[in-house]
Amino acid sequence: REIWRKVCVSLKNLEIIGDLDVYAIIGFCNSLSLYYKTTYELAAQPLCVDGKANPLINIQIKYASEVRAFAVKAGISVNARLTYASLQVKDTDNEINNEFGL
Repeated sequence: REIWRKVCVSLKNLEIIGDLDVYAIIGFCNSLSLYYKTTYELAAQPLCVDGKANPLINIQIKYASEVRAFAVKAGISVNARLTYASLQVKDTDNEINNEFGL
């Protein structure tokens, strides 16, 4: 729930998140929560167990991948946010050009 609240606060100002994005955001929050949990568990354990990589490392990698995938689906990845910011700048430029007849 804490992750959900933080994500909602961050997305509130974007004004591009709609009803269809809710499930992708839920998936993002759930995956991020499990990534955090796995990371905390891994921090308390050795990286190698019986001469092999700790199995939690693969679980951590899996959840990191899910977080990235859900971020892209929800339009909250870094690339999506940069695209949105770029569109906002173009809209501002168009408003200025229209106002001053450029």
